[in-house]
Order: sequence, then structure tokens, then C-alpha cells
Amino acid sequence: MIHESLRKLAKLLEVPANLIEKENAPVKGTRIRKQGSITKEVIDPNRILETDLLRWVFLFSSNKTLQDLVAKHMLEEDFTVAICRQLFALFMKNHKEGKPLDLLSLGMQLEDAESQLFLSEVLQKRVNSERAEQGLIEVMQRIKERNWLSRREIIKMKIHSGRCSEEEVLELAKEFDILKKSPPKIQVDEPVHDGS
Repeated sequence: MIHESLRKLAKLLEVPANLIEKENAPVKGTRIRKQGSITKEVIDPNRILETDLLRWVFLFSSNKTLQDLVAKHMLEEDFTVAICRQLFALFMKNHKEGKPLDLLSLGMQLEDAESQLFLSEVLQKRVNSERAEQGLIEVMQRIKERNWLSRREIIKMKIHSGRCSEEEVLELAKEFDILKKSPPKIQVDEPVHDGS
């Protein structure tokens, strides 16, 4: 009966009967399974932002104007990831002392393997040198906005916690309003050009 049905199916599909016969059918119990490793990789948006900023800073270390722009607008407290904060502090120290900011001298100043590994991670991604100014300003703006939103959220949580007195809530509300009315804005006095 099955053989007859398969022959009819072959005739309807206009294919040779031997293609549909039972001998060519897959063995029952055989499963085809796609394999892949699924690892739980945590993506930290703060690390990505801060790494992007450091990438712009270190890859374009020959551009003094970009270095000055970063030194003017960014603080060590703006960094939430410890390794990024450490590298930024090293950048600021070298910048203030007038030391070279190239990757070789920076790599020599790093003592632990984690920092050196992180620096190589920073350098792996390629960036467009024509977008150096724009990219750097965008990343600085995003970091400042992230910190601004974080401060607002902390104040909001304190207000809604119910642990503050009326006077404290009033003070927090005033602080929140002041903060809300003054979002961060990276101001560039004049266009930045490549070179020293």
C-alpha cells in the first residue's frame, strides 16, 4: 500500500519513483542538529562608550587639538569602568606633563597584563580618520549624557524612596529641576583639524 502511494506521488510530482522510495528515505530516529556554542557574554554599554572614547584619544594622539578638547571636557569621574578610568588618568597625567601620548610610550607605562590586553582590544577596531573630530565629540557627548541621566535617576529614586523629610524632598526636587534644565553640551570653539 505504501509503495503504491509513493509511486502515485512520484507520478504527480513528475519525478522518478526511485527518488521517493522508502530505501532513500532518512533512517527513522536520525536527527540533524545544528551545533553552536552559546556563551553568556555580557555586553557592557558603559565599557563600549568609554572604550570608543579612548580609541579616538589614543589613535589620534598626534592631534594636539583633539587631545586638548578631551582634556577640557572630560574628567576622571566621567568614567565608570575601572580600566577605562585608569587609562584616562594615565592620558591626563601625560597630557599635563607634556609627555608623548603615542601607543608605544603608553604601552610601556602599563604595568599589568589586564591593561595591556585592554589596550590591544581598544586598537582592534578600525576607525575612519576623517571622522576623528565628529566621532570624538559624539562619544564625549554620549558619556556626558549618560552621567547626566544617571544623576537625575539617583535624585528621582531618592525622592520616591519615602525616606526623606519634606525639606529634603523639596531640595532634591529643586536640584532635579536645575539638572533637568541644564543638559550637557560639548562646545567646540573652532573646528578641529588633523595634525599638531
